[in-house]
Amino acid sequence: MSITMAHPNGNSVYQNPTGIPLAPVAAGLDTPTSKEALPTKETFPNPEVQQRAQRRTFTRQYKENILQQAQNCKKHGQIGALLRREGLYSSHLTDWKRKQVQANQQAKKLSKDVKVPRDSAALSHPAKEVLPLAQQNRELRRKTMQLERQLAQAQALLDLQKKVSQLLGITLATPKDDEISEAGS
Repeated sequence: MSITMAHPNGNSVYQNPTGIPLAPVAAGLDTPTSKEALPTKETFPNPEVQQRAQRRTFTRQYKENILQQAQNCKKHGQIGALLRREGLYSSHLTDWKRKQVQANQQAKKLSKDVKVPRDSAALSHPAKEVLPLAQQNRELRRKTMQLERQLAQAQALLDLQKKVSQLLGITLATPKDDEISEAGS
């Protein structure tokens, strides 16, 4: 059972599906009087929930700005107010600070590894091009150390061979002997 009730201006009809009488509408309120005045489907937001929420992304400049503002906060509660105003969590600040410290340490380490002459053209190159040079430099140093270890090991084996041959009384051919025998043939 539904009750239909006419609006005081007589233009529209309200229906109440519950059967409870509707309160009369005050004469001073503006209410839609025709179907054209009612909102259309396009004005309502889509009620369907997205399958996966999209994460917010922050630019490097925004992060640096927020970290600077947080660093300038001196009074009790200012950082909390900053976080509420920006809609951030305290974990954002700690992660950004940690990554900033790591980036600074990485930059210091790379600047120590890269030694470029002052008149070099590499000074005019952007940092992205200098980084591979530092990496290549480290790789070459590692290979040099590995080859030096192998050379020392080979030298130790040759010394051991000489000592064993002396103990056993065996004469080893020297490079000069090899050259003489090849020349005589």
